[in-house]
Amino acid sequence: MKILRVMKRILCRRSSKVGGGIPDAAAIHAARKKREAARAAGEKEDFIPIKKVEKEGKARGGARLVREEDEDEDEERISFTVKENKREDEYHKKIGRGGGDDSDSDPEWEKMQISKAINSNQIIAASKDAALNATLGMPRAPLPPSISGDTSRPAPGGRKGEAPLARPQKYDLPGIRERMKAKLVDMKEVHRRHEMDADRAVDDLVESQTEIDSVGADVPDLAVKHKFYQELRGYVTDLTDCYDEKVGIITYLESRINKVYSEQRGKVRERRRQDVRDQADVLAAMTATNMALMLDPVQDAVRDYRVAEREGRRIRRRQAREGKGELRHYDGVSSDDEMPSVDTANLAKVKQDVENQSRMVLDDVVEEFSVISNVMERIQAWRTTDPDSYQSAYVSLCLPKIFSPLIRLQMLFWSPFTSSTGVSAQEWYSTVATYAVSLDENFSKFETDPDRNLLSTCCEKVILPKLVNIVRSSYDPVSTTQTNKLVGCLSRLVTDFPTLTPRSKQLRELLSVVVENIKECLDNDVYIPMYTKNQMESPNSPHSLLFQRQFWSAFKLFKNVLAWAGILSDSILAELVLDRLLNRYLLLSLRANVDMLDSIDKARQIVQILPEWWLKPGAVELAKLAMLTKFVGGVGGGKGLARDGIMEAAKIVKRLGDLEMGEKLRELLY
Repeated sequence: MKILRVMKRILCRRSSKVGGGIPDAAAIHAARKKREAARAAGEKEDFIPIKKVEKEGKARGGARLVREEDEDEDEERISFTVKENKREDEYHKKIGRGGGDDSDSDPEWEKMQISKAINSNQIIAASKDAALNATLGMPRAPLPPSISGDTSRPAPGGRKGEAPLARPQKYDLPGIRERMKAKLVDMKEVHRRHEMDADRAVDDLVESQTEIDSVGADVPDLAVKHKFYQELRGYVTDLTDCYDEKVGIITYLESRINKVYSEQRGKVRERRRQDVRDQADVLAAMTATNMALMLDPVQDAVRDYRVAEREGRRIRRRQAREGKGELRHYDGVSSDDEMPSVDTANLAKVKQDVENQSRMVLDDVVEEFSVISNVMERIQAWRTTDPDSYQSAYVSLCLPKIFSPLIRLQMLFWSPFTSSTGVSAQEWYSTVATYAVSLDENFSKFETDPDRNLLSTCCEKVILPKLVNIVRSSYDPVSTTQTNKLVGCLSRLVTDFPTLTPRSKQLRELLSVVVENIKECLDNDVYIPMYTKNQMESPNSPHSLLFQRQFWSAFKLFKNVLAWAGILSDSILAELVLDRLLNRYLLLSLRANVDMLDSIDKARQIVQILPEWWLKPGAVELAKLAMLTKFVGGVGGGKGLARDGIMEAAKIVKRLGDLEMGEKLRELLY
């Protein structure tokens, strides 16, 4: 092949030099025969030997024939220049130096022909047969002779680095028999494993078929469940969309009512504080030397109108007390909660408007969504049908939020200050109380029921947030009536519902709002006027009456704050009552009182309403009562105090923990 390609180039060059034509196939065949005859005759000067061509990267495990088209890819382009003769002469010289060894051409060609006849797969199969015969002790067939005669190179098709087959130690008949027995044992072990695999496959097949049969039997039930869940999904989606739209309207109606109550409370507070300022201004004008303070016709006319209204309200409250048979009363203890007729009519109008709007909230809603019993039945059907999925979906935690819009709409006008019924008397309460109740239910089932605290959770998630808004907008700590109603309502809720603990976020928020309202009243509603002894010498003088009224007003707030004992923490309550009210205002009034016997009686009433656990030995609150103890002891040991006053002072100081002072006061009686 190489000779043909070289001859083609030479003939092409010569023909191009002579006539410029391309030789035909006959000319090429004749040139090839001529070169072969020259090589056979032994001529070494006028022929080109075959050159051994090896391609790097394309031969695996030995040489291979190179095709003409592959060789043509690597040939350089022939340059038709004037130096062509010189290059051809150099090429022939180079070939002449290396072309003497042509004795290996025929063996090389024979080796390539044998490689064509015997492929690598046949050699590998023969090697495996030889290895198997060696294992069984059979004589190994002789290897074919090496084509190249080089014994150091491995046979074609052999793997690189593979060791030669080992000859068995015993290749006689007993050795062959032992090896065949060992091979039989191995084959039996393999057969046993295959039988075990087959048995497992059969068992798996039986189990799979059983599972298919059981699942096929459950298909009708699963179809019913799928239909149920599809309907439930659609119902819950529609219910959520409906409530998302209606909750905003319900919140707006609640805010309207709370806003009206907040405006009324603000008017009552401002009127009460203005009454105190009017009385203080009148008394200040009585002793003023500046005529500008004494004569102001416009202010006097407005003040006279307010005085007339104030006195009219006091007369009506006095008549109401006489009708109830209350004999002993201190001015300033009663709560001035009476609203003008205009404000009362405005409140009634707003309530009527809100009530009309509340009836229209669910007019476009079907009963499946607007009636709490129907909603409860759909969810209860889920609990009965599939309790496991009911619990895994944490439906018990979502029930208060589901019932919340309907509960809030029913309790739209409810308030602990104006309503005579409690939470347990509401319609929704009796309906929700029957949720998931069965005839065969016992105490052990109730303990594990996830919905056992449904009522308590509804109260915590729905009622307490409503109470927070009501207290923030309507509660006045100065009002004894409101305080008693709110404390009673909250005490019942904490007692009846187990989830209302100090850890409840809603309960903590409610109590914090109560504390904020109390602090606001302590800062703005407590006022103790100070007058001279001559001005207060007569108990019926205007100065003395205002002084006594303001003391009893502060005492009323003192009593109202103490009503929260057991609900508010003792530390917060002691700060509000003892630090900010008793030691700052009430004790100041007791010291400024002209009648010391009256001060002892007031101190007795103060100590009488203190919580019992505050007066036990070692209580932290006793340290804050030390100023009151010292004052009572000093008054009891003073001159001019009646015997009854000394005995009462001794009892007070003993109850306050100062036994030594009590004994000293008792010794004064003898």
